[in-house]
Amino acid sequence: MKSDILKTQTTCGLVANNVTNKLVTAEAEMKYLNWSLLSSGLLFINQYFNYVVPTIWFH
Repeated sequence: MKSDILKTQTTCGLVANNVTNKLVTAEAEMKYLNWSLLSSGLLFINQYFNYVVPTIWFH
């Protein structure tokens, strides 16, 4: 089974799109803290610590 994470998980797709646009297309530097990475980082922390915030709040 092929994994299409960028199509099924919109957050990962948006982050990948932003990184690609900044680095490849515009040839610009990426800031250390990019606000598009915040939501995926919070989701990672929430899942790493076994759902500190209930998933129902993310809808």
